[in-house]
Amino acid sequence: MRFLDRLRHRRDRRALVRFLAACRPLDDLLASEGVPASSIHWLVTTAQALLADGWNRADLHALGRAGMMGAPPWPTGRAADQGPVPDWVPAADTLFTRVTSAGLALRAR
Repeated sequence: MRFLDRLRHRRDRRALVRFLAACRPLDDLLASEGVPASSIHWLVTTAQALLADGWNRADLHALGRAGMMGAPPWPTGRAADQGPVPDWVPAADTLFTRVTSAGLALRAR
């Protein structure tokens, strides 16, 4: 492997590890609260599989795009005027912002 290819691979791997590090805490939080968030769990398992089995640019682009999903799969903190919002929602909103940011960085690879 040429030097530039190795460098690109290391940078891609770092971006994928950062993406996984952003997704995992949100997945853990949602699982502990009993929230069915299969899309977040799917991101975690897919990132782990790519790290274990290898990837190409299209894989990173697709995973990054999936990580940049629009609305979170739970009521957001902005829905407070519609009724009570569970106490874990502000933490989940913050973690969700990290996931979308990491997804954007991964997609840009």
